[in-house]
Amino acid sequence: MRIILEDLLKNSTPAVCLCAILSIVVLVGLCQPVSSAPIPGYPTEGHWYHGSTTTMEHWGSGSESLVLYGSGTALVVADAMNHGAMTVLGEIDTAYVVWHIDITDDGLMAAVTDRDKWVTLVDISNRSAPSILGRYEVENGRNPYGAAFGTAHLYVAIGPAGLWAIDIADPSMPTLAGSYIEPGTDFVFDVEVLGNHAFLADDDDGVTAIDISDPTTPTFAGRFAGATDASHISIDGTTAYVSRRGFGFHILDLSAAPTMTELGSYTNPSGGIVYRTEVIDADRVVCADGINGLVVMDVSNPAAPAIESMDSRDMFAVATDGTTAYSTQVSYFSNPRLFEFVVDTTSPFDPPNLIGTLPLLGENVGVAISGHTVLIANETGGAFLLDASDPTSLQTTSEVDLGTQSVKALALVGPTLAYGSFGNDLGLVDLTDPAAPVLLPDYNMPGAGYASDVINLPGTLSVVVGAGPEGVYVIDLSNPLAPGVVGSWTPAAGAVLQVDLDADRIAAGGGSDVWVVDASTIATPVEYTSFSVTGTVLDVEISGDHVYVATNSQGVRIWDISNSGSPSEVGVFPTSPTSANGISVLGDRMYVAADTFWGMIVVDISNPAASNGLQAIFTPGKATKVAATDDHIALADGDGGVFIWGDSAEAPLFADGFESGDTTAWN
Repeated sequence: MRIILEDLLKNSTPAVCLCAILSIVVLVGLCQPVSSAPIPGYPTEGHWYHGSTTTMEHWGSGSESLVLYGSGTALVVADAMNHGAMTVLGEIDTAYVVWHIDITDDGLMAAVTDRDKWVTLVDISNRSAPSILGRYEVENGRNPYGAAFGTAHLYVAIGPAGLWAIDIADPSMPTLAGSYIEPGTDFVFDVEVLGNHAFLADDDDGVTAIDISDPTTPTFAGRFAGATDASHISIDGTTAYVSRRGFGFHILDLSAAPTMTELGSYTNPSGGIVYRTEVIDADRVVCADGINGLVVMDVSNPAAPAIESMDSRDMFAVATDGTTAYSTQVSYFSNPRLFEFVVDTTSPFDPPNLIGTLPLLGENVGVAISGHTVLIANETGGAFLLDASDPTSLQTTSEVDLGTQSVKALALVGPTLAYGSFGNDLGLVDLTDPAAPVLLPDYNMPGAGYASDVINLPGTLSVVVGAGPEGVYVIDLSNPLAPGVVGSWTPAAGAVLQVDLDADRIAAGGGSDVWVVDASTIATPVEYTSFSVTGTVLDVEISGDHVYVATNSQGVRIWDISNSGSPSEVGVFPTSPTSANGISVLGDRMYVAADTFWGMIVVDISNPAASNGLQAIFTPGKATKVAATDDHIALADGDGGVFIWGDSAEAPLFADGFESGDTTAWN
């Protein structure tokens, strides 16, 4: 995501500004030149666009019932007309993480915001083939959160500024008609429209009413300050339900708008977090509660809302259609689902009846490459294999549902997929038929070990595993039903969470420690050298006599290990103000997955002591891991999906004039 220094200066405190300036000066000073590639138009060949779901909306008519939800950067249209049998009708890659959705009353257009800077209008008239109509870019460091359609305008909650009125008379060319900016306001998270007023969920300022009778000059009309921590607002008739996260929700009467009168409020039990509140019928609402689950509330007496029933799965978002609630789960330990519940209003104290689900995905947290196959670790969503022979036309060859297991690292060994995640044993999957993967028994790591990282041992059917406190294990998978230990090495103290291999040496990292292991005799690896770095190790790469260490707060540390008795740090590539989550080294290039601030950075390491940043590719998600081979580069971008480039020797990403210092390429 792009952050501009000018925007930071305009919208931050002096202390934050100083930190930002110092961070950028450090990076630019040591890494010149760095070029940016704006989105749309960033240099990518392939994009696998799925990720986790943070929002959904329902739209219905007599003959249709649709649920629209985000999956990473995709807007997905699902048919919910047949209760208990939801089906996906179509989807479109919006290019940006889907944060909020609103739908026109006629069900023909949707607006999508990304919480960064883009508002995208989508034609959904063809349910099976949605298409992009147009985009509006919110500038000056302000971020679009909620959105609501009016008669001829789209009203967008802009954090931290206020309200934007966007003219959508020509959806292909949306333009700013007017804006309301309140200096010093808290964050504005959501907006709903009622008549000539827009109501903002205005964080600690409560709910703010804006007169939009003239969209070119929206003006302040009133405020209800009692609903602090306001993060979401829904309106049913003239009643507003204001979700307040850890403070429950408020019920407001808007019949005398812009005056807002409190009807009642609800305070969460057991430390709940109400993300969203929606009406299910005249006497009931349902809350998506991140702690207590899907909570059904009796609001027939608004002054005293009371819990009727709940489903204990922790929920993040909810939408309703009268008797049915659709909700997504907040889960880091099981595969996510879009749940369909029927709320039986004739038996109000019965828990919501789960009648159907749709599979959803998680964040893309790991990536590996085997030939022309890109392997994706989708954390709670399972593992995916893509044929990237033609990166412009990616083909999914295998989808592996791992149930309640999460996945962070993976390797392909013949027909066997090996995967690992912090705290678990080594998972194995038979991909003899990629279209029909078969889960095999896990390999139980010895002692207190777990499979935190896994890579191939070239030329063999074995993998090298970061085994936590048990160190490094080499596991033979030639018979995946009976894996065997080829060799192992255990540190005197600490835990190995990351591993890499170059020739006959293994680099292992964990905490602030890095070890280099001599594996020339694979059955009896021995420690070659070790050292500690500033910051926490997030990834390691070894190439020749240098080890590259990605850290959480201190950039990439570069160490010379040619003298095993005296390893020395010879360089630093800074990624401030964010972490270096992952790195991959290919020849004289280092690729750094640098979180949300920088995206992926391409670095010239022909002189490791004086690394030089060539290009920063800003991405819509959180750049987490990167893999590079002679044929492909793949970047796991959290909810931004996975980005894939072809032949690294020829792709514009690398053959763009930067190598020769030709700055005309920046234009």
